[in-house]
Amino acid sequence: MTVFFKTLRNHWKKTTAGICLLTWGGHWVYGKHWSAGRRKCQDFLWRSTHSRPSWLSAGEPPPR
Repeated sequence: MTVFFKTLRNHWKKTTAGICLLTWGGHWVYGKHWSAGRRKCQDFLWRSTHSRPSWLSAGEPPPR
């Protein structure tokens, strides 16, 4: 374990850069995942509220 901390102490700039890049990359991936899910939900809600009955799109009168 002391070798690990000694390596971090000797290469602190690289360690800091690596942590920053990993944090940024994780944030970017999470944002991509969240926006894709949000887009799917919005698309589903739009389709469910804007769907038309089949008789309306065919130009026929409503069934009785």
